Amino acid sequence: MQERIVIDPKIHSGKPIIRGTRVPVTRILGGLAGGMTTEEIMQEYEVSREDILAALNYATELLEEQPEDELMLSLFLNFLTKQALLNPDAELEAYTEAMAAEDEELMAGVELAD
Repeated sequence: MQERIVIDPKIHSGKPIIRGTRVPVTRILGGLAGGMTTEEIMQEYEVSREDILAALNYATELLEEQPEDELMLSLFLNFLTKQALLNPDAELEAYTEAMAAEDEELMAGVELAD
């Protein structure tokens, strides 16, 4: 799946993009975090479901390289994956409340570094 993500210094200052496009991985992740469905992202940015999954996989690989940020990125990716891929038709507000409750449970007793 990683062959779908490329870094080209000539496009977006070398930020990771979806191969064959000028769409940054961060735009895909931001769209998911902002409540867009996979179908909306596919239409808006002309990418495939596999491209969206590759963007999530890329973020997961970054997570594994930076273990000190593991908890926060894990929570973020958990939200993105469930919201966009598993519950594409769910009401965002209700879903966000459920995820916030789950995140509070996971974060109980964890101190975050500044």
